[in-house]
Amino acid sequence: METILLVEDERLLREMIAEGLRRRGYEVLMAGDGQEAARICAKRHKHIRLMLCDVMMPGLRLRELIRIAVEMYPSMIVLLMTAYAEEDSFPTGNSEGFHFIQKPFTTSALALRLEAIFGGGCA
Repeated sequence: METILLVEDERLLREMIAEGLRRRGYEVLMAGDGQEAARICAKRHKHIRLMLCDVMMPGLRLRELIRIAVEMYPSMIVLLMTAYAEEDSFPTGNSEGFHFIQKPFTTSALALRLEAIFGGGCA
């Protein structure tokens, strides 16, 4: 079972995404902001395979959260949820090395994206 750290500040959206992921067999850890996500990373002894993170959220800046998370879990995959039309609009600058999913999305679309990422494919 893959473990996903879900970082989304909108509680209802976070719960809906988490429920959809759990129904598909993923273990989901939830954080409402970057600081909470960093604390979860620091506490976990189990491997977090992927961080699914909203680009715009309160707490730590996205760049700092990614640095902390990847330091603790060097093989962690980062999948960013964004309402931006293009990855060039990525608010922290260089988007290279990250995966993206356009908001809004369905849980089926997210599941397909995760399958492509975990399977090494490109979607």
